[in-house]
Formats: sequence, C-alpha cells, structure tokens
Amino acid sequence: MLADVERSAREPEEFGWFVFELDGEPAGCVSFRRSSEKNRIAEAGRFVVAPRFRGRRVGVEAARLFQRHVLRELGFHRIEVQVYGFNARAVAHAERAGYVREGVKRRAYLKGGVWQDAVLFALLEEDLDG
Repeated sequence: MLADVERSAREPEEFGWFVFELDGEPAGCVSFRRSSEKNRIAEAGRFVVAPRFRGRRVGVEAARLFQRHVLRELGFHRIEVQVYGFNARAVAHAERAGYVREGVKRRAYLKGGVWQDAVLFALLEEDLDG
C-alpha cells in the first residue's frame, strides 16, 4: 500500500488513493487508475468503508465526492467500476452512489476456484446530480 500512496503522490492524474474522514477519523478509502488516456477513462476500485461507519450513508457521500473530484477536478470523461456479481452489497452501493449499470462480464474472474461474473457500472459527468 505504501508503494501505491507514493505512486499517487508522483502521478496524481494517473493513479490515486483517497482516504475519507468523518469527525476527523479515517472512515474508508477508494482508489482510481487511468485506464485510457486518450478517452479520459478512470477505473475506480478498492472502495472500503470501515465497519463502524457502515449503515450511515458515509460510503455514498464519499463516492459522490470522489466522483465529482475525478470528473470535474481531474478532468476525466468517465469512471468505470466492476464488482463481483455475487456481491449484492457492492452492487447496491454502486447503484445508490449513482453509477449506471452497463452490463455483465460473464464468468470473468476466478475466485476461490469458481468463475464469477462482474457487473459493470460507469458514470459520466452528465450523470452527476448537482
């Protein structure tokens, strides 16, 4: 993780880690990496909310702040997110955060010896509310 943080400092438009806080305490994190320079696409991932902050919409608010930063301040055109199809909590979070479901990547990832689907989501600036 330290290498990722150092890379984020060296290449802030290419790769980034964001830690979000609530009442001065770290509440979670999210990362992004540029997946297409030409098309200004960022891939978001590693979204985590600390257990004690779950259930209070902290993750949704953090995701929306992250989206605005990546699209408006960093100038990306599109954010893409992939979550395991079996992860109902992650799918619900992506939908609550405003990501638009675009499809399913069938049997895309091998996890625990079983092929799993990935649900594909994306967000464009015009999808942002407010």
